[in-house]
Amino acid sequence: MARPESAAEPPATRAGIRRDLQNAFGDLRQRLAYLQLSEADAQRLRELLPRFREVNDRFAEEFYRHLLDFPATRRFLEDAERVARLKELQKQHFVSMLQAQWDADYVAQRQRVGLAHAMSGIGPQLFLGAYYQYVRFAVERLWELAGRDIPDRDALLSLLKVIFLDAALTLETYFRQSTEDIERALEIVLRSHSALEQFARLTSHDLKTPLGTILNVCDELLDDFGDELPGDAADLVATARDTALRMNRLIDELLSAATLPMTPESQRWPVCLADVVREVQQRVQPLIDEKPATVELQFDADFPDVLGVHAEVREILVNLVSNAIKYGDKDPTIVEITATREEDHVIVCVADNGPGIAAGEQELVFSPFRRLRTSGDVPGTGLGLYFARHLAEKLGGALWLESMPDVGSRFYLRLPAAP
Repeated sequence: MARPESAAEPPATRAGIRRDLQNAFGDLRQRLAYLQLSEADAQRLRELLPRFREVNDRFAEEFYRHLLDFPATRRFLEDAERVARLKELQKQHFVSMLQAQWDADYVAQRQRVGLAHAMSGIGPQLFLGAYYQYVRFAVERLWELAGRDIPDRDALLSLLKVIFLDAALTLETYFRQSTEDIERALEIVLRSHSALEQFARLTSHDLKTPLGTILNVCDELLDDFGDELPGDAADLVATARDTALRMNRLIDELLSAATLPMTPESQRWPVCLADVVREVQQRVQPLIDEKPATVELQFDADFPDVLGVHAEVREILVNLVSNAIKYGDKDPTIVEITATREEDHVIVCVADNGPGIAAGEQELVFSPFRRLRTSGDVPGTGLGLYFARHLAEKLGGALWLESMPDVGSRFYLRLPAAP
């Protein structure tokens, strides 16, 4: 496939090609030996060159007619002038294959072709399909040259070997470029994670400062004026103080969850699921009270213990149960929490009778900032399930769902079982 026109190559990439060129040329000699491409093959290819030149225009036309038949490749070929220039490059490329000058320039040119295609967004599967056109055309042309006779076997093998050589050299640049892209992406992820940790710490400080003020005011009010306050007022102040304390602990726990890349097994402890579910029930009670419809929370009689971090398991289940309540569209809204032990794991299921999720959108709910079209006026950021799955994986578990529109959803949380 001829090199597509593209923007100037980035300096780092050009430097990479120059840096690798000597090694690639040294490897080329081994490659030629492995493919058994010899001077005899080169001579046969050069002898074929005059006859293939005669039909090179036809090959270029057929080649690009084929590419224009498919949307995946047609979108790169919308400019007629560009296609005309690419056809000329295609013909030059094919001629250079038959000239069989296997040297440093040959390697560099193939690397540039692969790099240009990779940077243009043309995937290797499309590129390999283009090389099939080389094979097809070469074989058909040999049959034409042979007339009624069987084509020259050695000439055919020489053509196939040089086409495979060309494809291999070009695709290796694809893979090198992809590796560099992945490495750059990993660097961005690591930098982003570091920035996220810093943001979480700063945000937690900003949240805890006013909470500390609230706690101090509540304590001073109860200590200095507790005897003078009416009973109900004192209870309200005590409730506000307890709520602020719980929120303060929650911030600490969430900060810990956000800044730990993975919870090592040594830091996972037996967690009583029954206690977790009771805390979940307390946390979602305000949602139940606000819900116009009746909400029925149903639980197992006994829950097996899991291995993990109490706060993180609780946050996962709070997210799942609160979603089931918020998005419930039936009266009553029924949310059932069950758990079963399967060998060395526990499967916790949060089932509801809500609107359900279409098959094509089920995995999207775990993507950050993605909210379903059926979300309506329900408030949210689109991060809850993303973080819930993140926490589950940190604990060595998994989170997934099964759902049927208009019937309901079942979210499954798998966690290591406590010994």
